[in-house]
Amino acid sequence: MAATGNADTNVGHGALIEAVDRALTTHGRAVLTGCAGSGKTEVARAVAAAAARRRETVLHLAPEAADREIPEAAAAALLASVPRTALDRLAGPQRTAIALLRREADAPRAGRDHVALRLAVVEVLRGLAAPGPVLLVLDNAQWLDPESTDLLRFVLRLTPPHVRVLAAECVQSAPVAESLCGPGTPVVHVPALGADEVAELLLRHGLPARLAGRIHQASGGNPRLALALGHSLAEAAGQGGGAHHADTLPVTGQAREVARRLLAAAPGRTRPTLLLAALAARPTTALLRRAGRPDAEAELAQAERAALVTVAEDGTVAFTAGALPTALAADAG
Repeated sequence: MAATGNADTNVGHGALIEAVDRALTTHGRAVLTGCAGSGKTEVARAVAAAAARRRETVLHLAPEAADREIPEAAAAALLASVPRTALDRLAGPQRTAIALLRREADAPRAGRDHVALRLAVVEVLRGLAAPGPVLLVLDNAQWLDPESTDLLRFVLRLTPPHVRVLAAECVQSAPVAESLCGPGTPVVHVPALGADEVAELLLRHGLPARLAGRIHQASGGNPRLALALGHSLAEAAGQGGGAHHADTLPVTGQAREVARRLLAAAPGRTRPTLLLAALAARPTTALLRRAGRPDAEAELAQAERAALVTVAEDGTVAFTAGALPTALAADAG
């Protein structure tokens, strides 16, 4: 598995998979949260694989960032994955509404029937659930386009109990997964890995674990970043530049790219404040304000929601992963 790929959930995430399964069994809904690279996707895949082994119908939807700007993109992708036989039973207006969404028919002059579309999706899920349970996995829920979000919110209120929903999303300032699943939905957070778990992760991927403690500090326990750092170390060792315990870990190649992706989880306006914090020996909110960032507290709050930093009561700022300030400084030149 590439370092920039998804995290290995067999390390440190077994209890999470069980917790999600319990939530789905008890409540029929579950929300999975965590920062980018924490392993949410692999946890969701493990839950979906277990459902498939039980011969449940599994529907999987995983929008990307660009999809959020395309109206009804997620709804179209979901319906494109539904077997054709599930659509044949629909009433004429409902079949037409889905055909229009899937671009299988020209839009009528009178416009589309959005009520028919909503009812059609409800009927599709009811039909799939008639012979047995259905698991709908919504990964990357933060990238659902607003139109699909509204449609799914309506649909999921009317689906039978046999339709269970697992929504996974990155930590965002405006979460959508819980509103989709309804109030009281159990929320399972994917925590950072511990140092021993990072060591096991590296070994399972054939990477040296002698600097696991340093990699844990540099990655903040983020599996994707830990693997990327492990690969960077392995590449450096292969070129005769192996790191020692006192050396700075290389944040290059894959590791630098993963760190950039993590930093991108916070709004762009936070970047100058984060850079100043990265360059300061002992960053505090007061210091950042004096350095010309009058909105430092608000910007750091956004970065904290994205799991990039922590801000103590006395205003001390600390990055959650040591590789993040290194990447910020390197990108700034």
